[in-house]
Amino acid sequence: MTFDCAVNQGPGHAVRWLQAAAGVPADGILGSKTLQAVAESLPSILINSFKQERLSAYQHDAAWQEFKNGWSARDDAIAALAIQWAAQPGEVK
Repeated sequence: MTFDCAVNQGPGHAVRWLQAAAGVPADGILGSKTLQAVAESLPSILINSFKQERLSAYQHDAAWQEFKNGWSARDDAIAALAIQWAAQPGEVK
């Protein structure tokens, strides 16, 4: 999810939203504290929180009305895939 977000909204946004979802200060630096918080999070909670962070940003975008269906569908699909992958750790995707 973070990679997809980084490609579409930029790495700074992606890391800050991941940090917010993981409950650490959102400074935009993907460091050891962020990685530890992510590792200690329950995947489904982290994923859904990240999804909400991203969706909230979308809703404040000037183009939200025009693209809300596609952006929401993308967010839903990426979150569902992330939850599926989190449930199958160690498998090659």
